[in-house]
Amino acid sequence: RTGAKLMLCSADAESAEAGLVSGAMSEGQGVVDEFKGIFPKLTFRQRMIACLTCMAIGFVLDFMGTLALLGGKRHIPEYAAFYTCGNLISIAASAFFVGPRRQLKLMCEPVRRVACAIFIGTMILTLVMALTYPVPLLLIAMLVVQYCALIWYGASFIYGGRTCLKAAIKKASVWCVKLMNS
Repeated sequence: RTGAKLMLCSADAESAEAGLVSGAMSEGQGVVDEFKGIFPKLTFRQRMIACLTCMAIGFVLDFMGTLALLGGKRHIPEYAAFYTCGNLISIAASAFFVGPRRQLKLMCEPVRRVACAIFIGTMILTLVMALTYPVPLLLIAMLVVQYCALIWYGASFIYGGRTCLKAAIKKASVWCVKLMNS
């Protein structure tokens, strides 16, 4: 979850000017000017407060989902709905900081386009399934895909993040194979 929540603070691995904070500032417009179309009167401080508030709400929803999961497998749909809504709100949080247009532009860059599409697609499918046809095993599978896409998407905002993630996965898989063979 940290990847989506911290993406507004890190630099993009593939293009330095796409850093969310530094990119908006270096373009000469400033963060406040970037977002004038929707909330023209919000100050930088108010935007930060709104961003942090959305992130906190996202964390609370994730925590509520975890509490629902403690109730057993019949509460998996509630967990899926809370977790997915928490992700959506957390991603929306950075739109207060960089603006919705820039947020969408960053999400659709080639380096993260596939991960973003899978992440958003699984969020939508998870919510629809959790609210209409809750099959626990299928919901868990959707949540695993959603979480993996979130990690891969978030790693694209950190310089060398995906490379480090690949190396960690490789080491973990080698360790698991050794453990299983012993």
